[in-house]
Amino acid sequence: MVRTYYRGPAGMVTETHFVRVGDGRMFPLSELRQVGTTQRRGAYYVPVLVGTVCAVLAGALVGLIVLRPWAWAAGGTVVLAAVIAGRFLLARNRLTYTLQAVYRGAEAELYSTTDATGFAQVCRALRRALENR
Repeated sequence: MVRTYYRGPAGMVTETHFVRVGDGRMFPLSELRQVGTTQRRGAYYVPVLVGTVCAVLAGALVGLIVLRPWAWAAGGTVVLAAVIAGRFLLARNRLTYTLQAVYRGAEAELYSTTDATGFAQVCRALRRALENR
């Protein structure tokens, strides 16, 4: 009987294989080398952050330079809108966790998700399976 270290929506880790659920691809553990993890943000994280900071500065400068009541209201509105929009967009841009390895001489992505807890479970199971083979 084959020992199972993890079985869930992400895939399955047994004492001999890592199996992805999405496409059912099986990676024999004996052929995996240099197993590692990466974390990355989405492609628009930095542009949103820079745009938010620029809009906040522009709104504040309008209020400070013009020195009229309507300029303070307009500048404050721009600052508030920029902060709300930036916060909303950055909250939707979560970290992506990726499990990678060299498989048969080529780099392969074994698993990728934005769920930190599920990712940790898969990594822990794969680590145990590799240690116990």
